[in-house]
Amino acid sequence: MKKIMIMGLGDVLKGDMGAGCAVLEKMAETVSGKDVDFAYLGCDTRFAAGYLLGVDLAVITGALDLSGRPGTLHIWDQAVFDRNLEWMAKCFPEIRGVALALAQTKLAEGFPGRLVFIWINPLHTETYGISNLVQGAVTRAVWRIHREIWHMRLSQAPCPARNASKEFKKYWYEN
Repeated sequence: MKKIMIMGLGDVLKGDMGAGCAVLEKMAETVSGKDVDFAYLGCDTRFAAGYLLGVDLAVITGALDLSGRPGTLHIWDQAVFDRNLEWMAKCFPEIRGVALALAQTKLAEGFPGRLVFIWINPLHTETYGISNLVQGAVTRAVWRIHREIWHMRLSQAPCPARNASKEFKKYWYEN
């Protein structure tokens, strides 16, 4: 069975910056199985390498102001993350920790098999609670993570599904 880690970043006391936690909460309500683990790191990424080491799928999510419309999802792979790492590490301290954790897993030969970053543009960062725009983005992020999990599980099946959309709907509603 393949191992999946879903990691949330951000501060729940700063409004929409707690979107990473909201994604984890919604995922925990809809995903079952021993192969899926959750880690809410907040702004303290010191233990991220331990969570990421040797997983088959790692999803890192949180709210980052990437100068887009509030509630916009940005889905990145490792290459896009690497291209933007220099300026992001200067602006967002937790990103430096994520980069260090990824470097440590690579050094330990336990880099995740697939790595997906889901960033959500925040609206309010100085209030308590998540805005409606970002709450909608949280729902879309959960859907996207389900899709990643479904594709990973489908790829390990002995034969490909003939009707992928029907299988996805069945997976979505049963899990």
